[in-house]
Amino acid sequence: CYETGYVGQTVERISNTPTKFVCFPALLGYTDADGKSTGKYMLLSEADLYSDCYFGSVLSINGDNTFTLAPAPKVAYDTKTVVTTDFASPWRYGIYGELADIVESDLTDNLAPAPEGDYSWVVPGVTAWMWLSEGYQGQRTEATLRDYVDLAAEMGWKYLILDEGWQPNSSRPGRAYDGYFRYFDSLLKYAEEKGVGFIAWVKYVDLDTPEEREILREWAAKGIKGIKADFFDSEDQATLEGFKAIYELCAECHLIVNCHGAGKPTGERRTYPNVINREAVNGEEYGGFWVDNAVVWAFTRNVIGPIDITPRLYPTAGGNTIGAQMACNIIFESGIPCMASDSEDYRGFNGISFYKDLPAAWDDTKLVNGKVGSYVSIARRSGDIWYASTLTYVQRKNMKMPLSFLGDGFYQAEIYTTDPANKTKQVLIETKTVTQNDSLAVSLVRQDGFVVRFTPVEGDAQTDALNAPFAPGAFVAWALNKG
Repeated sequence: CYETGYVGQTVERISNTPTKFVCFPALLGYTDADGKSTGKYMLLSEADLYSDCYFGSVLSINGDNTFTLAPAPKVAYDTKTVVTTDFASPWRYGIYGELADIVESDLTDNLAPAPEGDYSWVVPGVTAWMWLSEGYQGQRTEATLRDYVDLAAEMGWKYLILDEGWQPNSSRPGRAYDGYFRYFDSLLKYAEEKGVGFIAWVKYVDLDTPEEREILREWAAKGIKGIKADFFDSEDQATLEGFKAIYELCAECHLIVNCHGAGKPTGERRTYPNVINREAVNGEEYGGFWVDNAVVWAFTRNVIGPIDITPRLYPTAGGNTIGAQMACNIIFESGIPCMASDSEDYRGFNGISFYKDLPAAWDDTKLVNGKVGSYVSIARRSGDIWYASTLTYVQRKNMKMPLSFLGDGFYQAEIYTTDPANKTKQVLIETKTVTQNDSLAVSLVRQDGFVVRFTPVEGDAQTDALNAPFAPGAFVAWALNKG
């Protein structure tokens, strides 16, 4: 259910449909007696599933406008859960307030235990990923792999994901992996010289025993930097124990972890800071991402942890603009932003400057404004540079983005908007000097978006900004000391 859409319905309607359960995270919107929104919301979910490995839960529908906490379906039907004394259940919690209170909340991570040990070696970073563009065969073709290593190096990205097919086939029984191609060691050395690390795809079924997991030590010794583990497909106790064992051994081996085919995040990245990405969303591998869903994810799924939608550069979902595709890189936080388009698409894109050295981790997040299911504007800071983005499902003419999130002083704003003459392949780029007292106005069509990078202006450049001529209609005020 994590890889399906989020649907907006009333409690009454849900209670009278054949639906059996509601999945976490669930966002409740409060209305007054006349049915109008109060502007207050509560996001419900659970945290710290891994301390005692209980099971994942859902809200079971009772049919009388009430819900009961219940095991997720596969847990209830297929397995048993065993606990011993001194057991602590997961947290079940609600984040209440206005939308900004929810989007900016760190509660999910803070309910998980603090990490033990040194995780200073963990390095978030953007990764190239060629599964959607090159498929299975591309993972086993040396020239193709070298091309994407080159792309990552050119872009300042830290990683390349090696997906299914990166190892030779093997018919030997009992093997949890398939060895290496003859060129692999030289390819690995080539990537290391370029400053690019490999993340290796692996099925959970090949890591679900202690013996099979020993391959992680070998991969780490070779110089592989992380794993993309896939097809967990359950939140039962045995699977949670498998997650935990993988997290802990990867931490020991200094491997970062990206989980696909997995349940919702529940704060594990705080306890295991090497677990920095997670799918649990119907992203681009389903043929595109749909903006009507994406303008809900920002208030739900991404609030509780990293979200790996694997964005393409150019849209494949009907109606999306290039601005919408770019916007999702700021709207959504993932830890390992996964760039899914063909290498030549990036090299030929006129707005490629935005993608070079794109941050993978953020120091601050602000909801600028938004409406669930309609549009969302989010600003994120990395160091002293701010990025801001708007993604909209509905047309919004002359939409204003206030810049009050900026610090003091002047910033150079690089603004990337959809080119009306080529809405799916090209952007317009504008540069202007702004302060926190300004706002940006952009007109957006349906399923559109824009992004802005704000770089502080210092020294002589700031003096130039102060002395710049004012545009028609602008005004300025001084306060003078008479003495």
